[in-house]
Amino acid sequence: MAQITERPHFFQSLNIMSCNLFNHRDPRPQQDELDDAFGHALMDYYGGLAKHCFIERDDGFLAAENLNHYFGEPSPIELSAKVQGRVLDVGCGAGRHLLHYRSQCDELLGIDRSPLAIEVCKLRGLSNVQTLSLEDISTLHPATFDFVLLLGDTFGILGGCESARRVLSNLAKITTAGARIITTTRDPYRTLDESDLSYQKWNRERDRLSGQERIRIRYRDLIDPWMDFLLVSVQEMGSILEGTNWIIEDTAFEGEQSRYIAVIRKQKQ
Repeated sequence: MAQITERPHFFQSLNIMSCNLFNHRDPRPQQDELDDAFGHALMDYYGGLAKHCFIERDDGFLAAENLNHYFGEPSPIELSAKVQGRVLDVGCGAGRHLLHYRSQCDELLGIDRSPLAIEVCKLRGLSNVQTLSLEDISTLHPATFDFVLLLGDTFGILGGCESARRVLSNLAKITTAGARIITTTRDPYRTLDESDLSYQKWNRERDRLSGQERIRIRYRDLIDPWMDFLLVSVQEMGSILEGTNWIIEDTAFEGEQSRYIAVIRKQKQ
């Protein structure tokens, strides 16, 4: 029988008996098109019709994600970040960071790959939002933004070492001199959970970063494509930034938890 428990992770865990729970009824295990399961879940939560979506990891581990997370106030560690000027919120979801920071900024743009997430933002009174993927971020106007937000642990959507460097290179093009990225993530090594430790070991055997999780989002009968979601230590983040235009300026952990905030500064060329 499934049992939901709390864990120091980026989602709540749902312990399951079999790692093949969905295989017998998944007609599209390798689909590349976006069902927008995430966006549908956000829209239904906004309409009072849903409370959770599910995150599936490629070892069969399943997690229930509380959708309230995307609508509540930013966490205290995120609220400690001071931003101003022209700001880009990458992976803005339902707009909770946009709503908090809009009074502090001269200009604020939110982007997300989910069309329905952007629609939810608009329903919440946010007009300067658009559907845009990380791959297309370089299409934004050059040298525009003073701050980039990757909050809500969205450093993870950079995916892996090489893909992160590509995104960081594109962010350098669309940001001003001395710009900063404000991001949160989790140190994957600050865990005693056997499932996480086993997964990290499996990742290393596959020549992947320990915290490079392969996940996809499920909601009702909708399934989004597999994606890499990256959890890194401060040291690993620094290694990823090597050879880019960016350097870690400051970090702070959320008490004794695995979650931390990082301020990443664009270096002068």
